Amino acid sequence: MEEDKEITKSVRLDEKDWFLQSLVRTVTGTDHRIGMTFLTGGLLVSGYVVSGHKYFEAIAKLYSSKEEVQQSIANLAEGYLPNESGEILAMQDLPAFIHLQDAKYYNTFGQPIPGKEGVWWRGTLLNINGYNFGVLGFPSRDDQVEQ
Repeated sequence: MEEDKEITKSVRLDEKDWFLQSLVRTVTGTDHRIGMTFLTGGLLVSGYVVSGHKYFEAIAKLYSSKEEVQQSIANLAEGYLPNESGEILAMQDLPAFIHLQDAKYYNTFGQPIPGKEGVWWRGTLLNINGYNFGVLGFPSRDDQVEQ
């Protein structure tokens, strides 16, 4: 009975997953992407984990017709690149967010939303309930990790 109390004391559901944080750090400052599927808020979200820089750079391009907005978002992307001393300012603390490229949500019937092309997705690590490696809908493991 005492052992059960010790186990429940050591598990904290309000902490971010250290392994998932390390995956975010792995792609930060690189062009690498890792295919993963997440359970968050009762939905499956599947796509490629990418760096924050790549995410904000892509979002800035979506607003290319509005130069002021584009520049503001592009400035956010710079925080995910190493500075002169090699530090990545956005990663001074442990990562709190995860960024997906080509993300799709899956409904209870297994249909992806949106149907054809994925979207850029940003979520908090704290709200991810579970995950697995691999993007839904791809037949080969070779498609899951890219460099």
